[in-house]
Amino acid sequence: MSFWTSDRITEATNGKLIGKAFTTGAVNTDTRTIGKGEFFIALAGENFDGHQYLTKAAERGAVAALVSYIPDEVPQELALVKVSNTLEALQEMARYRRAHTETKILAITGSVGKTSAKEMLKLALSEYGETYATSGNYNNHIGLPITLCNMPETNDYAILEMGMNHAGEISFLSKIAKPEVALITNVEAVHLEFFDSVEAIAHAKAEIFEGMAKGVAVLPIDNVYYQILKSAAAHCEVLNFGESVQSTLRLVSADVEYEYANQLRSFKLATHGAHWPKAALGVLACVAALGLPLKKAEHALSCYQEQKGRGAVVELPWSGGKITLMDDAYNASPVSMAAALATLATLGQGRKLAILGEMLELGETSAQLHASMAEPIAQNRIDAVVTVGAGMQPLTDILPSHVHLAHFANAEDASARIETLVKAGDAVLCKGSHGSGVHRFVGVLKQQQ
Repeated sequence: MSFWTSDRITEATNGKLIGKAFTTGAVNTDTRTIGKGEFFIALAGENFDGHQYLTKAAERGAVAALVSYIPDEVPQELALVKVSNTLEALQEMARYRRAHTETKILAITGSVGKTSAKEMLKLALSEYGETYATSGNYNNHIGLPITLCNMPETNDYAILEMGMNHAGEISFLSKIAKPEVALITNVEAVHLEFFDSVEAIAHAKAEIFEGMAKGVAVLPIDNVYYQILKSAAAHCEVLNFGESVQSTLRLVSADVEYEYANQLRSFKLATHGAHWPKAALGVLACVAALGLPLKKAEHALSCYQEQKGRGAVVELPWSGGKITLMDDAYNASPVSMAAALATLATLGQGRKLAILGEMLELGETSAQLHASMAEPIAQNRIDAVVTVGAGMQPLTDILPSHVHLAHFANAEDASARIETLVKAGDAVLCKGSHGSGVHRFVGVLKQQQ
C-alpha cells in the first residue's frame, strides 16, 4: 500500500487538487529518472524551472505533479496539486511523513566518512529489521525531504545522512527529520571556505541535535571538538566511541577488539585502513543506542566492503602484470587524504604511487593545508606522487624531486600520460575532491583491462 494519496498531499501542503484523485508510489524531482505512477515535484531555480517539464514527466509515466503555477501546456491526463511554493511544499510533505511513521529515525553527519558510516549502519541494522537509507548524496534541503517522503511504510529503521557547507543547514534538516539517534562521525577541516574556523564547523555539525526532543547522541570522544558536541547534546543521552578510557565503546586494538559494558568483544573487518575500526564502533554505538544486541551487527560489519570512490581496493591487470588500485577519488579533505596515504603504504609489495587531486572548499588555509600533505607522504614512505590541479601547487613546490613524478593542470592531461606514470607492480592511490576530476583517472585505469 502506498502512503501518498492526493488527499494526504493536499493536507500536508495545503494545496489544491486539479484533476482526478490519485495514489502515488514515490516523489521525484527529476524527469530523467521519474517512473510510472510517481509524483513529480516541479522545483524552480535560477537556471531551471521544473514546470517546463510537465509533458516529459507525463510521458515517462508520472501520475501527477506539484506546481506553483499552471503552464500553458499541461498534459490532460496529469493531475496537479497547486501550492504557493513547491520546495516549501515538498518540505512540508516530509514533515507530514515524519509525523505519520513509527519507523526509528537515525541521522548521520560529519566532516569525513558520513556516507560510509551510513552504508555500514544500513548493513548492520538490516540484520534486525527492514532498513531504509539515504540514496547517493540526497542529504540536503531537497534530498533529505525526498528521502523521507519515499520512506516505505513497512520500514523498521531509516538512516538519514545530513550534509552542509553553511551554518543553519543541518538545524533545518534535523527539525524536519526529528531523529531518535544521531551520529557525528568527526569534525575536521572541511568546508573552511564557508566557515571562520574548524570550531565553527563543530557548532554547525552539532545542529543535528536541535531536532531531537530527546534520544541518543553518538559522539567521537577522541575528536578535539568533542566537548562542543557533547554540550550541544546536553538534552540527549550520550554514547561515545574511540580510544579514550572514558569511551562507551572503547577501541582496544584494530583487529577489531573493543570494550563495551565491561565486556571485551572482537570481530574482523575486511576493509583497508586504520580509520575503519573507529568508524565501525560509531556504527555499533548506534545499534546499542537502539537497545539491540551487538552480535548480529558485528557479523554484518565483518562483511562490509569499501565502496567505489570511497577506498575500494582492487587488483587490475597492467602491462603484463598487475597493479593494486585504491579508489578513494569521490572526495577529499586533509584528514581523509592523510588517512588514505597511510593505507596506501600497507598495500602491495611494489612502488607506492599517489595520484592526488586538489582539495576544494578550504578557504584561506588552502595553500597551507595542501602543503601539509608532505608530512604524511614522507611518514608513509610514498615512493611517487602525481599532483593534479592548481590547488596542489603548494605541495608540488615542496616535494623532493625524486618523489614528485609530475604535476598536471587537470585530470584529462594526467590521464593522457597514464602509461608513463603507472608501472606493473604499483599500488596506486587516486584521491582528490570530486571537482579535481581525479575520479576520471580511475576510469581510465579500469578501462585498460
